[in-house]
Amino acid sequence: MITHSTTLNVLPLPGLGTITSATSKPALAPDFIGMTLARAGSTRASRDKAESSRLLLENQSGNETILYVEDEPVLRGVITDCLGQLGYKVLPANTGEQALSLSAAHSGDIDLLLTDVRMPDLSGPELAIRIRESRPRMKVMYVSGYPGDIVAAHGLPAPGSVFLAKPFTIKVLAAKLREALG
Repeated sequence: MITHSTTLNVLPLPGLGTITSATSKPALAPDFIGMTLARAGSTRASRDKAESSRLLLENQSGNETILYVEDEPVLRGVITDCLGQLGYKVLPANTGEQALSLSAAHSGDIDLLLTDVRMPDLSGPELAIRIRESRPRMKVMYVSGYPGDIVAAHGLPAPGSVFLAKPFTIKVLAAKLREALG
């Protein structure tokens, strides 16, 4: 199925103004994670599971613990499912504050913080700094719908972290996770 997707990116720059960009392009909807069809038990969900199984066989999976922070509930659910299918233990959080609480309550290692760059209560970079105070070896991977050049203009990804642009396929997610986790 071919659909058209339009992405509008708005990046407020306090004291400087706002950067906006819009793109419209054909998109093969089944190729991307985050489409609401996957949560509805569609054939896409079956393909995601098949792709996850294939990636497991190709050593593109893991068994590490990931603290995943995403304020959009449908996307959080889809990605949490995909991470689980790839063999990861997932601690999902919908806010930065909830992530801080989960980190404090979790007695084991947290190998990776997978966080959206911009969230309503606490930005991804701020969250990483705060959690790394008690978990200095934790790796960080940032995810954003903003174009990479705009994110890079704000100093991300920080040295030692990885950046993943939305939308992405499960194969790209798996590869980026292995890159981040080393």
